[in-house]
Amino acid sequence: IKYFKKSIFFDELFTDSYINLLDWLERVNEISQANLYLNKFTNIVKKIDLKIKFFEALLLSREKKYKKSENILNKYGLEEYFEKDKYYYIRILNLKSKNNERLKNFSIAYNSIVKRNLFLSSLEENIKIDRGDFDQTIRNYKEVYSKENKTVDINELKNGKKFDLTFLIGFPRSGTTLLDTILRTHSKTHVLEEKLYLENTKNYYFTSKNNKLDTINNISLEEIINLRKYYFDQINIDNKNIVNVIDKLPLTITELGFVKKIFPDAKIILALRHPCDVVISCFFSSFKMNRAMINFLSIKNTVDFYNKVLDLFEFYENELNLEIIKIKYEDIVFDFENETKKLFKFLNLDYEEGINKFYKTAQNRKMISTPSYSQVTNPIYSSSIGRWKNYESLVKIEKPLKKWIERLNY
Repeated sequence: IKYFKKSIFFDELFTDSYINLLDWLERVNEISQANLYLNKFTNIVKKIDLKIKFFEALLLSREKKYKKSENILNKYGLEEYFEKDKYYYIRILNLKSKNNERLKNFSIAYNSIVKRNLFLSSLEENIKIDRGDFDQTIRNYKEVYSKENKTVDINELKNGKKFDLTFLIGFPRSGTTLLDTILRTHSKTHVLEEKLYLENTKNYYFTSKNNKLDTINNISLEEIINLRKYYFDQINIDNKNIVNVIDKLPLTITELGFVKKIFPDAKIILALRHPCDVVISCFFSSFKMNRAMINFLSIKNTVDFYNKVLDLFEFYENELNLEIIKIKYEDIVFDFENETKKLFKFLNLDYEEGINKFYKTAQNRKMISTPSYSQVTNPIYSSSIGRWKNYESLVKIEKPLKKWIERLNY
């Protein structure tokens, strides 16, 4: 941002500097700054640039001027113009979907996402993604991580312990980023947002064992201590005021067997949200593609993946003695103080003034690397609860998710 501003200072007519600056300012939620530079460009550079027009539409949408935003997209035919530009085409379809959902044009909103996901599915880099065999992985995990295989005595691992470790998990779009922001508002917590510390530790162990999963059942106390050291060395926290480190990576929900083996003293926060809202949100969200996120390009695959992940979690919950708290997104929205007090009590932390101003913490963070970066900078809102009902006539997801709707008491 600093250097794009300098670039504009030296050459006020160079359009690319404005485009890059507007892109970053929006990404870090500096909307007023972005508008200043948008106006500067409009006043100095008289020609129409369609990339700049996209950012004008985007900033209007961020200011909740959805009709004006949509009018710009349509007036300049941005969807058609950028249909072969994967960066802008995807973002334009995202924007059209958001605008039309707010304008209650749900069919247009849904079809924009279907179009975007078909486009993403056709990209060569996504076709090449190895989807793996998740069904086989689940079978292997259920065979190895059972209650018959006991964990080490927790007391033997407490020597030299500097802080408590908590894993914040949940199916993507279940409210983990909201909980992350609330948790990091506390003065004695440190949240590790979506880093592969656990994955690296897991790979470090299994690579040395020729990737044989069942070797974990014969792991020695010394190996566990070394793996814990390997994990904590990656984090390297020096702040002596930190009492609780929270590792936030939603799909660690599938790795609770490994967590229990290496960190039997860790606590688990499970973020929950109505299954239908989760599935719709995953299908609509714009994720960086990988083996897991590729499932969200299809509603059917999203539903199937949700069912399988929750089934594996249920197995872990029944088989392993997990110290876990379940926090529903809806309860946070409608009973914020009681739910957050319950959460901090679970972590053995005193409740602090200012927790309810969590969105100010988000505003100060600048860079939030999840699809909800533009949402958690706002006070709590309820508009996303029951979102799936807007699309009930377009896509049927309630019936295949009925088991979890009932099990989770929705």
